[in-house]
Amino acid sequence: MIVTFLLACIFFVFESQRVLGHAYVVEEYPSPNSYHQTSPHSVIIKFNSEIDENFSLVILDINNQVITSNENTKAATLNETQKEIHMKLPLLESGKYMVKYYVISLNDGHPVEGTYYFEVSTIQKGKQGNIINNPLNNEIHFNYLDFFINTMNFIYTLGLTLTIGWVLWWRKIQSFSPELIRKYRFLGFEFQMLHMVGLISIILIKLNIFSNNGVTFTTNFIFETNFGFLWFVSLLVSFIGFIFLFKNPIFDYSWILILILCRVLNGHSMEYAPIYITNLSNIAHILAAAIWISGITFIIIFWRKERLYVREFLSVFSNYAFYSIILLVITGSLLTIFYLPSLNLFHSAWSILIFIKLLLVIIILIIGLKINRMKQKELSVLSLGKWIKLDFLFMILIMIIVSLLTNINPNG
Repeated sequence: MIVTFLLACIFFVFESQRVLGHAYVVEEYPSPNSYHQTSPHSVIIKFNSEIDENFSLVILDINNQVITSNENTKAATLNETQKEIHMKLPLLESGKYMVKYYVISLNDGHPVEGTYYFEVSTIQKGKQGNIINNPLNNEIHFNYLDFFINTMNFIYTLGLTLTIGWVLWWRKIQSFSPELIRKYRFLGFEFQMLHMVGLISIILIKLNIFSNNGVTFTTNFIFETNFGFLWFVSLLVSFIGFIFLFKNPIFDYSWILILILCRVLNGHSMEYAPIYITNLSNIAHILAAAIWISGITFIIIFWRKERLYVREFLSVFSNYAFYSIILLVITGSLLTIFYLPSLNLFHSAWSILIFIKLLLVIIILIIGLKINRMKQKELSVLSLGKWIKLDFLFMILIMIIVSLLTNINPNG
C-alpha cells in the first residue's frame, strides 16, 4: 500500500507537469456562415491545446451526403503540435456545405464537437462572412442522450462521494452496536455498487459516443491516452475495493487517494494554472464533500431506528460538517476564480450553475448552524429531524449540479 501511495504521488506530479487544458476551437477555415466565390482548397480547424490523434472530420452537402471525411479517405491530418487539423477538399460546386468535427481533449478525454455551414457560390452575394440564414442553427430540442449521460454521471458522482465518505467515517462507527455496524458495512457495499454502475456506464457511454462520431480506438488506448488509463485504474481499484475495504486503514486511505487522484486528473482542475493549487483545491473539495454528504446520509438512514447512536454521531458530525462546508466554500471560490478569470465568462451555463451551487452551500451552512444550535439546546427531536431532512434535500440538489458541471466546459 505504501508503494501504491508513492506511485500515485509520482504519477500525480508527472501528469501535472505535462497536461494542458480542455481543447476548444480558436480558429476555423472556412469560417462559419461564410460565402466563397471559389471552392476552398481545405478545411482547417485550430485548437488551443492538444487533441487526441483519433478524431472525426466530415464535410457534407446540403443533402447530407458525405463529400469527404478522414474516416473513409484519411484526407485529414493532425499537425506535429496536435493542435491543428488540416483536410484537403475536392473541387466543390455551388451550394451549402456542412463541416462536422468531433475531437477529444488529449489529457482528460472530454469531447469537443462542432457543426457549422459555409456556402460556395459563383454568383456575387456580398462580402465573405455574411451570415447564412439557416434555420437549423436556431433549432432547440431536448437531447435525451445528454439527459441520460447527466443521470449516469449523477449516479457515478453520488456513489463515489458516498463511498469515500463512508470509508472515512468507518473508524468513528466501530464503537456502535454490532447490528448498526453490520448494516453500515452492507450500505457501504451498496454505495460501492452505485459507484461501479455509474463508472462503467460513463465509460461505455463515452466509448459509444466516440464510435458514433467516427472516432475509433485501438485496444492500446488504455495506455496511449491519459483518460483511458485513468478509467482503467478507477475501474480496477473499484473492483479491488469490494474485497479489501473496511478491513485495513492503510488500504482504505490508499484506495480513497487513488480514486480521488483519478477523478482530479480527469477533471477541470487539470486545465488551469497554477495546476498544483487547482488540483489540491479539488482534492480538498472532494474530501470535504464526501465527509459532509456521507455524514448527513448516515443520519437520515439511521435516524428512526438508531436515534441514540445518531445523536452521539451528530455531536461529532456537526463540527466536521461545519468545517467541511467552510472548506467547500473556500475551495469552490478558489476554483471558480481560476476557471473563470474573465468577467465575460460569467454568463455561461457553467458559471450560472456554479453560482447556484455556491448559494446552496451558503444555505446549507446556515442550516448547519441552526441544527448545531438546536442540538446544543436539546430541542425536540421532531424539529431537529425536519432541519436534517432539509439539509439532505439541498445536498441532493448540489450533487445534481456537480454532475452537470463535470460535463460542461467552463470556457464553453
